[in-house]
Amino acid sequence: MQSAALLTLEKANLPAAHARAIVEAIEMELVAQKDTLATKLDLTELRQGLEAKIGDVRVEIGGVRLEIGGMRVEIGGVRAELAEVHRSLEVKIESGLGRGRSELAEMYRALEVKIESGLGRGRSELAEVYRALEVKIEGVKSEIVRWVFVCILGQTAAVLAWATFFVNHATK
Repeated sequence: MQSAALLTLEKANLPAAHARAIVEAIEMELVAQKDTLATKLDLTELRQGLEAKIGDVRVEIGGVRLEIGGMRVEIGGVRAELAEVHRSLEVKIESGLGRGRSELAEMYRALEVKIESGLGRGRSELAEVYRALEVKIEGVKSEIVRWVFVCILGQTAAVLAWATFFVNHATK
């Protein structure tokens, strides 16, 4: 490029020193811009690098999806375990309640037995008191019968005594 640009500048009636300086300045600028300007090769390399990175990201996303699927399976297993624990607890609670109910029923029956035995004792004590009262009543009754008999005898004696007195004194 140097020779073609230099010839063009010299044909334009520029002194050779100026023409060389302008060509050198253009070459330096081209070298400096070579680092900042992208060529087709640079863009192709960049595209290939990006496609490789995109492929890596896709592979990573596929791995993450597999991990998520594995986690879903694990979560399903945990859910199944929790459901089993829940059923087990329900069974234990129900058996505990059943045991509690049977214990309460047994306590109720024992209480009924105690009440019945207490009532039986109370009934037997009442029967003894009743018999003792019957005996006393019979004693009082026989005593009243004796008193009535004595009163009747006394009454009869008094009537006979009056009758005898009237008979003895009335006839005289």
